[in-house]
This record gives sequence, C-alpha cells and structure tokens, in this order.
Amino acid sequence: MKSLLLTALLLVSLTLSRADDKTKPVRVFILAGQSNMEGKAPNQLLNHQATDPKLPFVIAVMGQNGSKPATGAMLTIQTAQLAMNEVPTFKGTVKAFRTDVLVDKAAEELYPNWQKDVEKWKLVGGDHGYHYLGSAIWFTRIGHAMGDAMKELLGVP
Repeated sequence: MKSLLLTALLLVSLTLSRADDKTKPVRVFILAGQSNMEGKAPNQLLNHQATDPKLPFVIAVMGQNGSKPATGAMLTIQTAQLAMNEVPTFKGTVKAFRTDVLVDKAAEELYPNWQKDVEKWKLVGGDHGYHYLGSAIWFTRIGHAMGDAMKELLGVP
C-alpha cells in the first residue's frame, strides 16, 4: 500500500510540475488495481476514462513471475493486458509494458531462503512474490517504465 501511495504522489508531483504550461489542461487519474484479498474493485473510474478516447493510459503488465516464464492464470492475464497495445481504437493512447523483465534479480535469488538471513533480506526485499518481493528496486524500475511510457504517449522527449 505504501508503494502505491508513493507512486501516486510521484505521478501527481510530476504532473503538477508541468502545470505552469497553460497550453494544455492538466488531468491526473489514478487507477488502483484490485487485490484478491480485498475483492473486486469498482470500475467507475475506468469506465469514466474510457469515455475519452484520447486519454493516454499506461498498463504495467502483471509480472510477479519475475525471471520464470508465466504460466496458467498469470500468462492469461499478461496476454490480455499486452493485447491492449493492438486494439485499433487505443492506438497511440495506450501503452502496456512487461514488468517481469524488470525483476530485481538479487531479491529474486535471495527470496527462496530469506528466513535464513532476515537481515540481508531486509536490505533487498520485504514481501512475497505476489507483491514483487517488496523490492524497492523492482518498484522503482516499474515506476520509471510507467513514466517513460507516458512520455512516449504524450510525445515528450
């Protein structure tokens, strides 16, 4: 949850830093995904965003599989998320990118036996695979990739 809030604050601050450009309206949308521990998230925000076909939208594709090939439901979800890049009505406004290729390999390597060296684990991770191992490195890479994808959609160098 802390990572989501920090990412949201970063996105808002980056957007507001460009607020002095009066030639374009500034719009900030934060879409928080669902957690299988909390149930299905409401879709009102996504439905609203879908009414604006020009709204740029970045999808960080589920990638908790890390260096391992995705299988089963994970592969199904990844395939569906990446398919958004090919929807004709979204061309130029939607960019989905893989997060598994951004894996923190040090955290991934240490994770299977993290209980044997908790102090070392605290330096690289802090959670299980379904939360990207709690790796600040992995989350940072995802955040940078989200920013780069949005800049690409907006035509910003």
